[in-house]
Amino acid sequence: MLKLTPTPALKDGSFKSHGISIALNSDLALASLAQRSGQETGFTKASTSIFGGVLPDVERVQAFGDFTAFWTGPEAWMVSARVDKFEDLEAVLKAQFKETASITEQSGGWVCFDVTGAQIHDLMERLVMADLRTTGPDYVKRCVIDHIGVFVLTSQEGLRLWAPRSFASSLFHALTQAAKSL
Repeated sequence: MLKLTPTPALKDGSFKSHGISIALNSDLALASLAQRSGQETGFTKASTSIFGGVLPDVERVQAFGDFTAFWTGPEAWMVSARVDKFEDLEAVLKAQFKETASITEQSGGWVCFDVTGAQIHDLMERLVMADLRTTGPDYVKRCVIDHIGVFVLTSQEGLRLWAPRSFASSLFHALTQAAKSL
């Protein structure tokens, strides 16, 4: 059987300096999940069954065991999970949600960076027009960094940024240059 190995978005997606650590995270699968019209009851039942609860509300992120979901719009979310456990995340979600949701594999189209360090808020103040200091953990904001549309997720550990894969190099450059200016 042929086993394909994914190519990382960057050869070296790591940076540590000025109290900031930036790391490309290639270990996550990603799928979009949107509730279909008129399917509220079935969708909620499926969500509770697979996640153990309802999906997060506006601008919120929530971890559900192996899965993390974040709000992207009305009745729409992105769901991530470790690719080594859920290589075909779309199929796992489709099996659970059936006709109640539209689900699309997103893993190959997005890149993820984890940003940690004592100065992450100082870094983000240079990059986005959102006050992430006051949001607390489990918050998601769709914003623009250096003309690149990104989702910024907050957690106790730091930040997770999701952006279109084609912008991986540009986003990494913007993050590292801002970090060097601290």
